[in-house]
Amino acid sequence: MPHDNAVGPNLVPRKFWLLVGGNILSPPPTWNRLFTMTEERNKAERDKKIEKREFQDAAKKAKAELEATKQAFKEEYGGGLAGWKQRRRMAEGAEVGQKEDDTARGVQRTDNPDAGEIGLETSA
Repeated sequence: MPHDNAVGPNLVPRKFWLLVGGNILSPPPTWNRLFTMTEERNKAERDKKIEKREFQDAAKKAKAELEATKQAFKEEYGGGLAGWKQRRRMAEGAEVGQKEDDTARGVQRTDNPDAGEIGLETSA
């Protein structure tokens, strides 16, 4: 009895079963089972491709969001050390504007060297 002739109802020929990637140790399935297995395999591959595409889309979206965040951070805090110093001076200038009365203490300074010993204006 040759191996190609499988006994049973409507079985797939063994050579074809091996050709499509079947296991040599397992008996060949029926044609209906072969078609069902092929449909399941194709469905799994389609689902895998869809999931991969969705993941790539999500990754692109996350990357774009990260780049937008980086760009906004650069625009807000850009300039390195010089930009940081300038922002610090601007912040200190805003604080000085609020505390004008404390810093001046009612004494006005002048650049005139004849105005006095320490450069204070005299009210003479």
